[in-house]
Amino acid sequence: MTPERWERIKEIFDAALQVRPAEQPSFLERVCVNDAALRQEVERLLRADQEAGGFLHEPLVQSGFS
Repeated sequence: MTPERWERIKEIFDAALQVRPAEQPSFLERVCVNDAALRQEVERLLRADQEAGGFLHEPLVQSGFS
Protein backbone atom coordinates (compact mmCIF):
# COMPACT_ATOMS: atom_id res chain seq x y z
CA MET A 1 0.00 0.00 0.00
CA THR A 2 1.35 3.38 -0.94
CA PRO A 3 1.55 6.24 1.56
CA GLU A 4 -0.95 8.16 -0.57
CA ARG A 5 -3.41 5.28 -0.47
CA TRP A 6 -3.07 4.98 3.31
CA GLU A 7 -3.66 8.73 3.71
CA ARG A 8 -6.84 8.44 1.61
CA ILE A 9 -8.06 5.52 3.74
CA LYS A 10 -7.39 7.46 6.95
CA GLU A 11 -9.12 10.54 5.55
CA ILE A 12 -12.27 8.60 4.68
CA PHE A 13 -12.18 6.69 7.96
CA ASP A 14 -11.97 9.93 9.94
CA ALA A 15 -14.85 11.40 7.95
CA ALA A 16 -16.93 8.24 8.39
CA LEU A 17 -16.53 8.49 12.16
CA GLN A 18 -18.36 11.83 11.98
CA VAL A 19 -21.35 10.16 10.29
CA ARG A 20 -23.98 8.27 12.27
CA PRO A 21 -23.38 4.49 12.00
CA ALA A 22 -26.70 3.98 10.20
CA GLU A 23 -25.59 6.46 7.52
CA GLN A 24 -22.06 5.13 7.06
CA PRO A 25 -22.93 2.65 4.26
CA SER A 26 -24.44 5.37 2.06
CA PHE A 27 -21.55 7.72 2.91
CA LEU A 28 -19.03 5.07 1.87
CA GLU A 29 -21.02 4.38 -1.29
CA ARG A 30 -20.62 8.03 -2.28
CA VAL A 31 -16.97 8.54 -1.39
CA CYS A 32 -15.64 5.13 -2.47
CA VAL A 33 -17.50 4.96 -5.77
CA ASN A 34 -15.85 2.46 -8.14
CA ASP A 35 -13.20 1.47 -5.57
CA ALA A 36 -14.39 -1.61 -3.70
CA ALA A 37 -10.96 -2.22 -2.14
CA LEU A 38 -10.92 1.28 -0.65
CA ARG A 39 -14.38 0.77 0.82
CA GLN A 40 -13.40 -2.61 2.27
CA GLU A 41 -10.36 -1.13 4.00
CA VAL A 42 -12.41 1.68 5.55
CA GLU A 43 -15.15 -0.75 6.60
CA ARG A 44 -12.52 -2.97 8.22
CA LEU A 45 -11.23 -0.02 10.25
CA LEU A 46 -14.75 0.99 11.23
CA ARG A 47 -15.51 -2.55 12.45
CA ALA A 48 -12.26 -2.68 14.40
CA ASP A 49 -13.03 0.68 15.98
CA GLN A 50 -16.53 -0.44 16.94
CA GLU A 51 -15.29 -3.74 18.38
CA ALA A 52 -12.66 -1.88 20.38
CA GLY A 53 -15.19 0.50 21.88
CA GLY A 54 -14.49 3.48 19.65
CA PHE A 55 -11.06 4.25 21.04
CA LEU A 56 -9.55 5.06 17.62
CA HIS A 57 -11.26 8.43 17.47
CA GLU A 58 -10.70 9.42 21.09
CA PRO A 59 -7.79 11.72 22.03
CA LEU A 60 -4.78 9.85 23.39
CA VAL A 61 -4.22 12.46 26.08
CA GLN A 62 -6.91 14.37 27.92
CA SER A 63 -6.17 18.06 28.31
CA GLY A 64 -6.24 19.56 31.77
CA PHE A 65 -5.46 18.04 35.09
CA SER A 66 -7.77 17.11 37.93
